[in-house]
Amino acid sequence: MIKAKTLFVIDDDAIYQLITQKELEQHGPHITCKNYYNGASALQALQELPEPPAIILLDLNMPIMDGWEFLEAYQQLPTSLTQHIQLYVVSSSIDYRDIDRAKENPLVSDFIIKPITSTNFSQILQ
Repeated sequence: MIKAKTLFVIDDDAIYQLITQKELEQHGPHITCKNYYNGASALQALQELPEPPAIILLDLNMPIMDGWEFLEAYQQLPTSLTQHIQLYVVSSSIDYRDIDRAKENPLVSDFIIKPITSTNFSQILQ
């Protein structure tokens, strides 16, 4: 039996959030998707929820708190909260500096260039 997973989508693009939600529905009812339009609201939820998400999909360019600011704050959280979370940067940026910077962060599992594919989702959810 597949264990239920909660996934955070931190992205200010409502269309991307909807596409992600629909794609996740294809992978089964065991996935709960929570959407956040900026890093600040996701960070607050992360600290308040009784159980952290299994996966975070993080965009880089957002208002209020962008992805880089979120990562800085995320690194300050207790390891007990973050140790079992897989965090993926999902961005339209093809700038090698963004890709390298994200991949150098030990808390980032991978950098995925949008649009995210069904194959990407399958790999992330395994």
